[in-house]
Amino acid sequence: MSATTQAVIVYLLVAGCAAYALHKLLPRAVKTRVATAAARRLHGGGWRGRLAHRLDAYAAAGTGGCGGCDNCGTGTANSPSPGTTPEGQPIHWVRKRDS
Repeated sequence: MSATTQAVIVYLLVAGCAAYALHKLLPRAVKTRVATAAARRLHGGGWRGRLAHRLDAYAAAGTGGCGGCDNCGTGTANSPSPGTTPEGQPIHWVRKRDS
């Protein structure tokens, strides 16, 4: 395999890994803005139209159970209502032994 082919393969692998890392680490609000901007630029026919449709659907999707990081709403899905105990295992405090 030639050096140019190897360089292209390495470049594509590094670019793919960087895109995956950005997708996993960026906040949902930023990903939504990027998807909306990309969808606006890609509207057209063929594969570009299908990609734009998928990006529009991603940008319009709900942010999850708690309202998302870009929402400062009052309620969250994980907070228990007043006067109730949260589900889960009880916490047991263990004293540190003196040595």
